[in-house]
Amino acid sequence: MNPCIFGIQTNKEFQQLKFRNAFIAKLDGACCRNSNDFFSEIKLQFELPDYFGKNLDALYDCMLDLEWITQEQIILYIENADQLLADEVNDPDLIDDLVTTLDEICQSWLLMENEEFTPKKLKIYLQPISKFREVLERNDIVYKILHV
Repeated sequence: MNPCIFGIQTNKEFQQLKFRNAFIAKLDGACCRNSNDFFSEIKLQFELPDYFGKNLDALYDCMLDLEWITQEQIILYIENADQLLADEVNDPDLIDDLVTTLDEICQSWLLMENEEFTPKKLKIYLQPISKFREVLERNDIVYKILHV
């Protein structure tokens, strides 16, 4: 299984990566410390439709559509990832569920390569990766640490 989640240590490392003709969405974990802020920000960054329901099922459904994004390569960069959902009290498992959902979205796009439409290639970059290593490993999600 090819990883679609990558860990980097600094913002500078992300800036050194070269993406050709890619749609890049940036989330700041420091501004997404609870689920409401996260879902609002991801809706804004990906220009999700008004019917987006601010939950993981809706995120999965909308992220497998993305017809309004013309680029095939989609990058989600989460800086200050160690602060993402840090203040979430209503659902303590949300961080695990979110990471699993994002990986499922990536893998689903990979499985759609022979469909009638052009599938997207979603890659997720987390900076820093420290908090997520445990989450990724606990959920058996393949990831890669980049050293740029």
